[in-house]
Amino acid sequence: MPIITINIVEGETSIEEKRLMMLAVTEAISATTSYRPQDVRIIIHELEASNYSVAGKATGAH
Repeated sequence: MPIITINIVEGETSIEEKRLMMLAVTEAISATTSYRPQDVRIIIHELEASNYSVAGKATGAH
């Protein structure tokens, strides 16, 4: 069974958006592989903005 990990910055995605994201990813995996939707596992990790950087700069740095 596939286990998909999604990393997002905390507070930028609503519960509804996460629900829709998990559904869309599940559907994409099922459509492109032999896995059934019930075989797909998704884990969302929400990162503190200060623990994430772009081009060497922490996104939550003040």
